[in-house]
Amino acid sequence: MNQGDNNNGAVAGSFTLAAQLPNGKSLTFSGYVLQAESLTDVNTKLDMAVAVVERQRLHAEIPELEAKLEQHLRAKRQSEAIIKEVSGKDRPTSQDKQMLNTHRVNITMLDEEIKRGSEAIEKARLQFAA
Repeated sequence: MNQGDNNNGAVAGSFTLAAQLPNGKSLTFSGYVLQAESLTDVNTKLDMAVAVVERQRLHAEIPELEAKLEQHLRAKRQSEAIIKEVSGKDRPTSQDKQMLNTHRVNITMLDEEIKRGSEAIEKARLQFAA
């Protein structure tokens, strides 16, 4: 990138990158393009800005993913407790049996969400660390 004396280089333009972060905040990154810069220099600047914005987006996303994973884990524990309670009845009603089936299906779906959530967190952490 052209990092020499740019005192004689006039500003040819500017750029702004903005990202909405998962935590409700936003991030804006601005930079200038100098007349003396080549297209390669400008692309390098933009690539660096995109990398910064993407890294910060990942950083904000990890706690959101962790909170969602914790919700799924809590829901699974609740379904497991209901199954245990209803299964312990001597004479389960048809409503009890339906509830058991519903919570077993819920647990299967929650297991899938927990797996996807764990993988998403791991992927985000690896990308953030890179």
